[in-house]
Amino acid sequence: MIGLDFDNTIVCYDALFREMAVEAGLMPAGFTASREALRSAVRREHGDGAWAALQATLYGPALHRATFFPGALECIRRLLRGGRAIAIVSHKTRVAAADPNVDLHAHAWRWLEPSGLLDPPPRGLTREGVFFEETLDAKITRIHQLGCSHFVDDLSTVFEHPAFPAATIPLLFDPEREGKAFAGRVVHSWREIEEYFVDSAIA
Repeated sequence: MIGLDFDNTIVCYDALFREMAVEAGLMPAGFTASREALRSAVRREHGDGAWAALQATLYGPALHRATFFPGALECIRRLLRGGRAIAIVSHKTRVAAADPNVDLHAHAWRWLEPSGLLDPPPRGLTREGVFFEETLDAKITRIHQLGCSHFVDDLSTVFEHPAFPAATIPLLFDPEREGKAFAGRVVHSWREIEEYFVDSAIA
């Protein structure tokens, strides 16, 4: 079983974060820095509340504007056609901290339905293979319960969790090549992920 994170691993928000920050008047037109740099700039210049509100909109009603990371859907489909079992395990609160009327899980499902990820097997996953957990602890428990041989995530904190299964091989997704401090395998694109699992015939 290969486990995949959802936000910022399958779904790419980088360009959308910048677009929405400009639309909201938080950043000047033409702002091109990374998501991490954008977060720092918004919090520094407008406060934590502005960043939280931006996230609530992006992960909620604006989520339909987000796209796959290049190659993500194709890689997942190729793995599924090759007989690999895949599950999506994400963690985020059900409602946005900045707006309790925004159901983040519901918006994630609305993005998934037409995305192609839920096409009939073997092109896609079943709904039973997608898990939106509300806490990091619950995410780690789910990874353990699924018996994931590998897990791909953009957050090293997932792999550093004391209960992260020792038998699960972590792959840290770092598409912006930020040089995140991590002792394990780092992958920078879905092409690298495909090479790891398919071209190298990783079991």
